[in-house]
Amino acid sequence: MSADDGRHLPALAVELSQRSGSVLARTEDGREAERRFSAGRRDEDALLPAIDAVLHELAIPVRSLRLFAVNIGPGGFTGLRVSTATIQGIAEVAGANVVGVPGAVVAAAGTPELAAESGDVLVLLASKADTAWGSRVRRDSGRWTIEGEPGLMTGISGKPPAAALADEHLPEGVRASLESAGVPVHEPVFTASAVLEQAILLLPEGVAADPATVGPLYPREPEAVRIWRDIR
Repeated sequence: MSADDGRHLPALAVELSQRSGSVLARTEDGREAERRFSAGRRDEDALLPAIDAVLHELAIPVRSLRLFAVNIGPGGFTGLRVSTATIQGIAEVAGANVVGVPGAVVAAAGTPELAAESGDVLVLLASKADTAWGSRVRRDSGRWTIEGEPGLMTGISGKPPAAALADEHLPEGVRASLESAGVPVHEPVFTASAVLEQAILLLPEGVAADPATVGPLYPREPEAVRIWRDIR
């Protein structure tokens, strides 16, 4: 059981910002059920069956859910759109609020190599061309928070972070900047468990919102939107 005292349980969390996704449900007495699945197929919906499976396993009626948590990105355009819309719909039925957790926070909380890290961590997501979306995060009593303003980066400036998280798509210029500063780079790990734990830790800040107000974070205009606009 996390720092939550049970008032916000049962809960459901969704992670669908990457090519693989996961959902996790937790009961009032701390029992959990999780499903992981491959994402990105347009001919098959893996998210709703996974949600149905975890709720059925724990015998949680949809209308009894009190907390919904979702990774709001940055991440894949389709995955973020589908996961936030799905959570919005179910939360409306349950009459519950939603906590949108930034992807940088989810990555920091879910990556094993950062389990003992106490310094600043630079999380680099949504790499494209020569830039990546950078967020500096720091942990305090288990909760990861974003320090300063995230933004597109071509390299690091100022004091180097203690570590960085980035996938194989990180631009070479950014990676070289980290290597020259001696910053270790780890592969980020995204899990629904990390989404839920960080959402619960965020609750004292009053971040739970009406489902209709929670949406994905896109650091750039989505390519699908640009193409649609250009052909109008």
